[in-house]
Amino acid sequence: MKMKRIIAMAMTGLFVIGTTSNVFAETEPHLLYGTEKTYGEDSTQHGNLLEWEDGVNSQYAILPKNDTFSFEKGASSIDPSHNVVINWECPNSFDENGQVGLFWEAYMTAKTEKLEFGKEYPVYPNEIKTKIEELRGKEDYSMTHVDDPFIIINVIDYDLNYSWWWVAQVTDEWVVQTSNNNETQHWASNDKGWCIINSDGSYLVDTWYQSKVSGRWYYMGSDGYMLINTTTPDGCKVGQDGAWIQ
Repeated sequence: MKMKRIIAMAMTGLFVIGTTSNVFAETEPHLLYGTEKTYGEDSTQHGNLLEWEDGVNSQYAILPKNDTFSFEKGASSIDPSHNVVINWECPNSFDENGQVGLFWEAYMTAKTEKLEFGKEYPVYPNEIKTKIEELRGKEDYSMTHVDDPFIIINVIDYDLNYSWWWVAQVTDEWVVQTSNNNETQHWASNDKGWCIINSDGSYLVDTWYQSKVSGRWYYMGSDGYMLINTTTPDGCKVGQDGAWIQ
């Protein structure tokens, strides 16, 4: 079976299933990645998706594999009483003219969970890893980006027959990009967690770090990695995203 070519999608873009009122196009579920919570909404790195037949050119987010995301209610018209689910999906990726293209079929869905506003979800859950290994054996599946795979986060409101899509590429080694050349410290991420790297390459350890963008505080442990879901040595609580719960 030939896989469906995906319509271009932005991180805040929409993919419509069936017909519904356009009013919902402006009230998506307000997805926030952990990177955005730390550095601000405009700081997440992006790459270009192929321009499709409808002429829409869109982007994907570049995120660390250990990143998280949540949905904030805000002005969203999503009704928590509706049958609203999140799907994590594994598209088949390929390169064309310096841009990324994606193919998708229903069997590429790896995980489904009911949407809860404010809940922290993993960007790259274990089910995605397992599904990618399973798909590699399929004749019509040949992932170009094996080590840094693409995923789709798909939110479906079955009561409205409506869907929102976000595309991301996840990587093991992620370093925040900054326009400030005088920056002496920066965030980085790998399979062990988040850390702050000093200008000399050393890690920030046993101390608090305040994000220069969000103003939020994070505690770096004795091994140099940010503490999450625990109490810091000086008695403060930090959440799933590592931020101090004041």
